[in-house]
Amino acid sequence: MVVEEVWRIAGRGPIITGPIHSGVVSVGDTVRLTDDLGSATASVVGIEFHMPPGQGGLLLSDIQGELRQGQVVRLARPAD
Repeated sequence: MVVEEVWRIAGRGPIITGPIHSGVVSVGDTVRLTDDLGSATASVVGIEFHMPPGQGGLLLSDIQGELRQGQVVRLARPAD
């Protein structure tokens, strides 16, 4: 998934949205978001799929770092 938009919802936390290219993520997983400027990690607390097909959103918590457009989302490995 590539982050197209970052929404900040009061009382819920940030939601990132964008096209889903491949992979599987579940609630409770830790993800790493990376780009040329650095990286961030976060826990997934919610998942949504949007229309058109291939678009999705992740509700995040426990964010370490900054969320930005253009970041690539992937599962964090234990060594991350």
